[in-house]
Amino acid sequence: MSRRLPSLALVAVLTWASPVLAQQPDTSNQKPEVLPAPKALAPSVIVVTPAYPQPGTREVWQYYAVDGRGRFVPRVLYQPPHGAFYLHDGRSYPWTTTRPTLWMPYAID
Repeated sequence: MSRRLPSLALVAVLTWASPVLAQQPDTSNQKPEVLPAPKALAPSVIVVTPAYPQPGTREVWQYYAVDGRGRFVPRVLYQPPHGAFYLHDGRSYPWTTTRPTLWMPYAID
């Protein structure tokens, strides 16, 4: 106990003296800070773009069919008055007469 007494006395003195020794800033000669005047904001224009429906993760496979070798190829449809065309973008399919084995003349597999 006798060894702890000087250290406890030192801690007590420092704890009591620290608020007394702390310096307060001298505010008698300070002027308040001058802030610039607020600026008027221009009205913002909100542009709303239309949200198109997003295709599902499996929906892209409806545009492909399996060929004779088991590979997925772009699907070709045949309409008698208009001819054959790619289903995914509507481009015409030019090989209906020269390569008849590459396309099926019916729409449902």
